[in-house]
Amino acid sequence: MHDLTPDDLPDDATRAATDEDRVEADLSELSGPARAMLDALLTSAGIDHLWQGALLVAPASDADRVVDLIEEVEMAASDRLDRDRERVAYEVAEWSPEFQSALAERLGAAEIPFEWDERGDLVVYADDEPAVEEIFDALPDEDDPDAADAPEVAGVLGALWEAAEVLARRPTDSPAVLSLIDATDVMETMAVPYGFEPAVWNDLVRRAVELRAALEGDPAAPPSTAEPSGDGDDVDPAIGEAAGGAWWSDDDIAASAEALAARARDYL
Repeated sequence: MHDLTPDDLPDDATRAATDEDRVEADLSELSGPARAMLDALLTSAGIDHLWQGALLVAPASDADRVVDLIEEVEMAASDRLDRDRERVAYEVAEWSPEFQSALAERLGAAEIPFEWDERGDLVVYADDEPAVEEIFDALPDEDDPDAADAPEVAGVLGALWEAAEVLARRPTDSPAVLSLIDATDVMETMAVPYGFEPAVWNDLVRRAVELRAALEGDPAAPPSTAEPSGDGDDVDPAIGEAAGGAWWSDDDIAASAEALAARARDYL
């Protein structure tokens, strides 16, 4: 077991159960906007992570970096703006975590000092109001159906994960094959969702597309794993016959599906 000790964590983060591959920190004492900002910082830093309520889960190898970012968020969540300078507040407490995270990420990138008040609204210096207004103008409308993709993301990732989990055990399961193909088709049409770095989302889509290609018997499937194994008896013709012999073996499909399921699970 790998544990974060009390010395490793800020005062308002308590140690939770961990295993040797991941660390977990209970951040229930941080406000929702503060957790949204932490999520944005973790994403920008390229640290794989997921939330289970207020419980943050991240790879054990990134524990030190996670602690540093938690401390950075604690500073931002405290009263760090000069009380003697004129400040303005923006009512964002009712925003979704995805939009709060996007806002915090853009403010940080623009090096604009800010904090969250006790209601969860954004507070900035009045001098920075024009720059902040530009950031708000650049954000999509939260009521825009194209921007409000969180439910769709959760649904498609859930379907992808479930199908990949089945294929990792039964690589010729026809319902799972069809489900993974359908989920991948949807993912290909989606813009990068809020909370995802483009590189992370694109890598997930790439993995799904490669597995879909193998399941459909696509000759464009990566040649290093698309060649038939043995005498080809382990290949289910139901997976596809249009490849002209460019098959993945059942073991290839199972291994790829297992890796994809693990990757998708990180974002559920």
